[in-house]
Amino acid sequence: MLRLLPSLGTATLLSTLALASPRLPSASQWGPGILTWETRSSGHVVARAEGGANCWRRAQPVLEGDWEGQLLVGTVAVTCVLNGSCGATRRYPLFAFATGQPATLRFNVTRDPSCPSSLLKDEWSTVSPFTRPNHLVQARQLLERGELAAARRHFLESVRAHEEEAEAYYGLATSWSRARDRKRALLYLKAAVEAGFHERERMVQEFSPLLGREAPFLALVRKATDGRSETPARSRGGP
Repeated sequence: MLRLLPSLGTATLLSTLALASPRLPSASQWGPGILTWETRSSGHVVARAEGGANCWRRAQPVLEGDWEGQLLVGTVAVTCVLNGSCGATRRYPLFAFATGQPATLRFNVTRDPSCPSSLLKDEWSTVSPFTRPNHLVQARQLLERGELAAARRHFLESVRAHEEEAEAYYGLATSWSRARDRKRALLYLKAAVEAGFHERERMVQEFSPLLGREAPFLALVRKATDGRSETPARSRGGP
């Protein structure tokens, strides 16, 4: 179950509900992962995973709900991490308080010992506005234009700046794969998986033409857990 922020009394809560809905950023950060927001015509909002950090799948809905004033009421998805491997994804009720413009969200999820996650290591979780890294954006654009050497320079700068490292390493691996350099492609793909990249299907589509059924590549494919089941959270009584 989720609890209101301790500082919110009844009067404060009622006045909060009466306020207009907050302005969300285009992207937010939760732990090492990046979320992009979309608002539907009904007013329902969804934050989708941009990459494989936190054991997320690309475009996976992580936070979603409806505004009641400054409160986002809905659900949050958390993937269990057991012995370093991604497990099932569970959805919990979400009751998040928004502050600032664009909004920062704070909420509490009661930790479940059977579903450990670094995202829940603190009592209160914070999802903050994210300024999109220029190096990663530029690198992807250069890669799509086939400017491989320039793309690599920006991917490396992205790694040095501690941007979304799994995606930067994956981009480096992709650039070397397109240059038909098997050794470097495999080296950076391994770094991407070790940094938290988990999109198995994406890996297979991009790298199978070059790496085929090489044992080190197949080992990385097995390690990348793209297919994860989603199970409902167990109900709990009390706040």
